[in-house]
Amino acid sequence: MNQLHLAASNIGWAAQDDPQILALMRELGYTGLEAAPTRLVGEAPYTKLSQAADAAAQLRAAYGLCIPSLQSIWYGQQGSLFDAADAPRLADYTCRAVDFAAAVGCPSLVFGNPRQRFVPAGTDPDSAIPFFEKIAAYARAQGAVIALEANPPVYGTNFCNTSAEAFAFARRVRGLAVNYDLGTLLTNGEDLEPLFENLDLVSHIHLSEPALAPLEPRPLHRELARRLQEAGYQGFVSIEMKTHPAETAARVLRYAAEVFL
Repeated sequence: MNQLHLAASNIGWAAQDDPQILALMRELGYTGLEAAPTRLVGEAPYTKLSQAADAAAQLRAAYGLCIPSLQSIWYGQQGSLFDAADAPRLADYTCRAVDFAAAVGCPSLVFGNPRQRFVPAGTDPDSAIPFFEKIAAYARAQGAVIALEANPPVYGTNFCNTSAEAFAFARRVRGLAVNYDLGTLLTNGEDLEPLFENLDLVSHIHLSEPALAPLEPRPLHRELARRLQEAGYQGFVSIEMKTHPAETAARVLRYAAEVFL
């Protein structure tokens, strides 16, 4: 049966706990560390490509971890992709994020950014297609993908609120992938069928809870693991949660390893 690849996002614990948590990940068989760029190299991360490459090399050497996904790629940015005055700047900033991904050997960038993609009244959501075509093409040229994530309305957006909507939109943009989020499934009351009907579009999967609470044991997780193995899914499954004490992070890491490895 297909072996799954497991990662965890480094926003799930404090930086001071990195040595303890990363060592535990290595021990449990994790092979990926999903990274927020600022959490990896500090502020203005896209000006620190050499430092980022060094950090990625150190992760591989010390803990056997690659960086399969970047998240929070627009951290600190303002504006809207639906605003003609903001869109070129945000597209360029996304391309700098792709350069950062290339420096650390990362193949997938999560496109969440709920507030910056709110569709104003009277605006056609399809007007976002050229924006996504531009950033998807740039990522493709660098050997990566932009992975659109469905964000429920509770996160402040009205664009691609469900998994099915994210998949439908991605099918209309050449090279655009989808970051499938289990927290979206739980928040919206969805099931797993949209995932398995569109698995060819999925570059990364988040194991998450509503509001990014710590992962709780669910039969759903074992069903997901079994079906991904049967389907031959080659990407990473990654824990995503808000920052919590090391003891909580360790508990979640052990549970996910038991289910997915």
